[in-house]
Amino acid sequence: MKRTKIALYIALGATALTFLGIILLSNNLEFGLVPFVAGLIGAIVSYFFGGFLTALRISWKIATIGWFITPFPIDIFTFIATFIFGIYMFLFLPIIPVGKAYWDSRHGY
Repeated sequence: MKRTKIALYIALGATALTFLGIILLSNNLEFGLVPFVAGLIGAIVSYFFGGFLTALRISWKIATIGWFITPFPIDIFTFIATFIFGIYMFLFLPIIPVGKAYWDSRHGY
């Protein structure tokens, strides 16, 4: 549980830095790249401490929704695209899967 708590704090900071970088980059400020990259590196570090398997499980669940909604020939591509989108999204929002991993470790799931 100690590792996931550390990962939770890192993920919180990484999410904040990523959003700060996105806001600064949207205003055409060049130094917005520094907090953005620091947030991405923080997200990767937080996944090393805990939460990577939770991110994969959540992305898999998101992808299965696309698998069952679309008709047969398209569902394979939808599954792959939504799985990649889920992983891509969790790279910028590490607080969601790391928070879930912390919650599960704390409550014994």
